[in-house]
Amino acid sequence: MNKSRVEGLRVASGSISFTGFMSFLFLSILSNTTTRASSPESQLAVAQLPVTRGAIARSSTERVVFHTQVGDLVFALFPDSAPKTVAQFLKLVKAGVYNSTHFYRIEPGFILQTANAEDRLIPLTPVQKALIENIPDEFSTSLHHVPGVLSMAHGDTPNSGQTSFSILLGNAPHLDGKYTVFGKLIFGQRTLANLISVPRDAENLPKVNLQIQHAFGVDSGTNLLSLGLVDGAPMPPEMLAAISAAMTLPVLWSGPLGPCLLLGIFGLALFFLSSRIDPRSIASLGLLAVLVAGFLIFVNAVPIAQHNRILGGALALGWIGIFRLMGHFESPRNLE
Repeated sequence: MNKSRVEGLRVASGSISFTGFMSFLFLSILSNTTTRASSPESQLAVAQLPVTRGAIARSSTERVVFHTQVGDLVFALFPDSAPKTVAQFLKLVKAGVYNSTHFYRIEPGFILQTANAEDRLIPLTPVQKALIENIPDEFSTSLHHVPGVLSMAHGDTPNSGQTSFSILLGNAPHLDGKYTVFGKLIFGQRTLANLISVPRDAENLPKVNLQIQHAFGVDSGTNLLSLGLVDGAPMPPEMLAAISAAMTLPVLWSGPLGPCLLLGIFGLALFFLSSRIDPRSIASLGLLAVLVAGFLIFVNAVPIAQHNRILGGALALGWIGIFRLMGHFESPRNLE
């Protein structure tokens, strides 16, 4: 066996080991990404995380239900720790103030926030407007800003909260002592995962309307399933269409997918030029670039592909093509 053939086999063996490792890495990423996409509990394990770091807060005998396009959310409230906030929140819910409001801010790992009632789709009635008033801050040493709790928003000045509040998506100890914790999410993890998965702009504003269609109170002894509540309903066609429309090529290109696509194109060019310039080493470099780009594109595009069938199909075909490329590279005739 001549020297060039030995060198070719050596490089090819290294490439086979490398592509085998990259295949294993891809499967690991695929498994983890799929788990995150299909299991909202892994994104936000609300039920498993404690709401307090000390005494357990007593929940009210009344629950509040928010019905959205993608499922229902159920909140328990803390009247002992935040009596004025809870009383005002329940009063507004019963008066229909939250009907047709929406979630206007999404910051994964931080908060999902509702808009002020004045910005709702259906204008407030004079009676509803009269019910809205500033709520004094109510802080507790036993309640903290952890995933799943409800935190009343306010302006730059204290004691100015009215209708907007946030659902915590992560730990935020810097909010303790500044914003009132008045309840927690007890049902709707998948619904919450649906809400925070929609595309958003650079200011964390969702690109689709996340409307709270109806809000109402129920007794804590009520069987939630008997009310027909759904944890994570399929997205309606009009919402899917809006999400697909938001995912235009310029939007995708301006994000992390742009550099990934450029890296992939560079790798393909190297691979197909390998017959002219030191075939084995250039081909290895090209395949490396294609695989790295493929992994980066996959990780960044999977959340979008959940709502875009065309992009999902393109991802599947792309990975089939990459594995075929790896098989071509490692075929016996290419080792000669």
